[in-house]
Amino acid sequence: MVVYDNLKYNMYEVYINNTAHEEVLIFSGVHGNEPAGVLSSIKLIENISKIDRYKKYNFRIVPVVNPWGYEYSSRYNADGIDINRDFSNEQTLSQEANILIQHYKTIQPKIVIDLHETNYNGENYYFVYNNQMESLMRDFVTSNPSDYKFENNMKYSIYKTENGIIKISEFIVSIVRMADRCALSNFFIQKTKNVVVTESSSKYQMEKRISFHLDSIQHILMNGNN
Repeated sequence: MVVYDNLKYNMYEVYINNTAHEEVLIFSGVHGNEPAGVLSSIKLIENISKIDRYKKYNFRIVPVVNPWGYEYSSRYNADGIDINRDFSNEQTLSQEANILIQHYKTIQPKIVIDLHETNYNGENYYFVYNNQMESLMRDFVTSNPSDYKFENNMKYSIYKTENGIIKISEFIVSIVRMADRCALSNFFIQKTKNVVVTESSSKYQMEKRISFHLDSIQHILMNGNN
């Protein structure tokens, strides 16, 4: 539970136990002003039992990491902290990041997916952290040219999107960690390199953004364990 003075917010995890050997973690709503990921997580939960191949995984889905921010459509939590810059092995500033770190301390997932949306006037793209996931998402980009448009020029730190992909090197992740503050995705690559951040473009209608997230998730889960 997250507590701000007299305000209390529950952080919910939906656990889907398929008695499988591998676990998938899915997060959304880290930034409260990015609703597409939250709605995508909810729709996934509602329909997950309909796809037989998903049964090879157990799922732990946190639809709203930042409940106060989601209520007030804010990127930050009630203390003005960007939760997605607050994951740490030492000490976090936000209650939300600390709750996730403690809750998943002993869990070793196979795949981690973090759903976001980009609020600048660009197209869809992904962050990836290893060659396998880079190849996997490039396959999705090239196989869906008519369904979705992908960003090719957005600059992120020293990186730039190339055909919808930003691959973050281990060297940069290690440098970020030296400051003991990192993004959720950077933190969870300590558990698995099979991490993908999906960024849907907010310039499209919500239905299109949700479809992008769900189709991306399906591609990862169908092909990411080969």
